[in-house]
Amino acid sequence: MIIKTSYLWKEVLRKDSLLDIVHRFIQVKKNERTNKEVVIFPRYHQLNVVRYLIDDVYKNGSGKNYLIQHSAGSGKIKLNSMASSSLRKIFMIEMMK
Repeated sequence: MIIKTSYLWKEVLRKDSLLDIVHRFIQVKKNERTNKEVVIFPRYHQLNVVRYLIDDVYKNGSGKNYLIQHSAGSGKIKLNSMASSSLRKIFMIEMMK
């Protein structure tokens, strides 16, 4: 029997996955209205897509086009921010070699 939340401990809460999330995805931003710090944690689908993109770039190189389907309120801007930041880091590492 598969429990619908099994992805949480099978994929997200593994040691290597948590370290990756802390290293690449969690952001702390200051809310301009309330002047409080807010922790931005990726949703599962955002995390999954960004990891797929990064893996594909490592396997096949850059220069490909991707289509990611979104719906209203799905976090498109945050996903683009996480993806571009992660891909930029890969580019910088490759340039240092």
